[in-house]
Amino acid sequence: MQEAGQAVIDLFQMVDRAFAGGYVLALALVCLLQYMFYLFRLTEVKSQRKQDLLLLEDLESDLQCAERDRTLSQLENSILRDVVSESDLGRALEMLLCRYIPDADSGSAAFIQMLQNGEQQVLHCRGVDEEETASLLIGPELLQRLATEPVVVVQQDELLQTPLARMLDNDESSSDPAENGRRELLLFGIHDLEVLEGVLVTSRLFPAGACRDYQIELARRLMASIAGNMQRSRIMRQNERQLWSVREMLELRAITDGRYETPLQMVEEYLHCLRCQLHADQATLYLSRAEDNRAALLLADSPHSDEVPPGKVLNGPEGCPQETVTFDTGQLEQIQGSKGLVLRMSRHGRPVGRLHLVRADQTEFLRAERELAGWAAEYLSETILRVLSHVAVQRQAMQDGLTELSNRRAFEEQLGREIDVARLEGTACSLLLIDLDRFKSINDRYGHQAGDTVLRSVADVLRDQMLRMRSNDRAMVARYGGEELAVLLPGIPLVGARRIAESMREAIEQNSSSCGQQVLRVTASIGLAEFPTTADCREGLVARADAALYHAKQNGRNQVAIPTTTGSFTTEIQ
Repeated sequence: MQEAGQAVIDLFQMVDRAFAGGYVLALALVCLLQYMFYLFRLTEVKSQRKQDLLLLEDLESDLQCAERDRTLSQLENSILRDVVSESDLGRALEMLLCRYIPDADSGSAAFIQMLQNGEQQVLHCRGVDEEETASLLIGPELLQRLATEPVVVVQQDELLQTPLARMLDNDESSSDPAENGRRELLLFGIHDLEVLEGVLVTSRLFPAGACRDYQIELARRLMASIAGNMQRSRIMRQNERQLWSVREMLELRAITDGRYETPLQMVEEYLHCLRCQLHADQATLYLSRAEDNRAALLLADSPHSDEVPPGKVLNGPEGCPQETVTFDTGQLEQIQGSKGLVLRMSRHGRPVGRLHLVRADQTEFLRAERELAGWAAEYLSETILRVLSHVAVQRQAMQDGLTELSNRRAFEEQLGREIDVARLEGTACSLLLIDLDRFKSINDRYGHQAGDTVLRSVADVLRDQMLRMRSNDRAMVARYGGEELAVLLPGIPLVGARRIAESMREAIEQNSSSCGQQVLRVTASIGLAEFPTTADCREGLVARADAALYHAKQNGRNQVAIPTTTGSFTTEIQ
């Protein structure tokens, strides 16, 4: 007990000495410092933890953005791959519009192409009625903005003044909270060498839920890809047009290189082919007459043969077709209607004619068609002049220079052909040999110039008679030699040929020619023969007609003589 008390006393004494020496204060200060350090470390740990949490949140956000960007990039690459890899522009546009407007009942989009003639054409649309596509036009103000701005946003109030307003009728964006009731159209231009080729008009952006800046940037990249597709498509169309043009040109050249009985047949085939190539309803060719600046109708080709027969045109009285019609140059623009092609044909500055191509439905000719028509007109100009030159040479070789009738060579060739046709078909072929009575006395009394005048006048009379009486296009009048003329009447039997011969004899008798102060008249004797009644070959036919002519002259002249089956001759119709 005493020891315990002594211990307590010693403890108090120690405490007293410690307080007296300042040890307790020092110890308290140390504890305070340790506590303060502990609080500082605790605050620092909390701050570090907070920073770590923020960093973790940033990392998570970055990961989410990276994942979203990766997803969007995959989506973008998928779209770009589909668009770029698609060779057909139409299918590429269709896929693109389906991406922008997955549900055609909740939005609308259209791709409008700018044509070279300044017009606009809706290539594809979605969420728009088909009957309204023709009225979807972009006004000049918006086109001007698209030329300088990558994207043009048009609000509802502005849209109400444009044809594009009808695209909002199918847009439900006002009910979409994400769109904040926005009703607008976005226009993205597609440019090629700074030329506006097309415009994407859409009421929605893609992909849904992405930020607007990204959606717009994606749309711009897609338009750049579409521009490449459009360029490839345009080059392909140009190549196709060139191939088509070359093919059609070769076909037209083949026609001009062919062999035809007459130049008119070649021109007729040429016009028919050109009309079919250009899907025209009528092709009409006019040849220029330089002496009076008028154009003569040469040929009209139309599939409606009852309305416009080949070689004729309906412009006579009461719609009657006429063989040849002339028009003043200024009239040619109106006679074929308000729509069509009028192609002036010339060669080395020399007017050749005009070519008219008309469509009944008034549709315009495409650029490639106009280029082909222009080439065809130019080539036809060259061909016509070449053919006319060739025909002129042939005509000189086959025509009598004085009377402009066929010469004996041409007549004998035609006679041989007609005899072959008559033998093959079992038809008749008549021959008239005409000799002017006492023609030598005219030459002796008035001179050869007067004789030439009489011959030309008689030739005109015979031509006029043939135009009135011939029943087919193969009838022929020729100068057979000297004052002797010949008339070939294929398909006409003896009785009909006798009437024609008598009409010619009377016309020659009534005709008069003037030479200076002299009025000259002549008569004619005519010998007639018929294949196969009076002769069975060409030589025999000529011989029988010549014998009949001799009989007519010996029997008093100015008459028509006919060989009989008995070998004699008569001037009466049997």
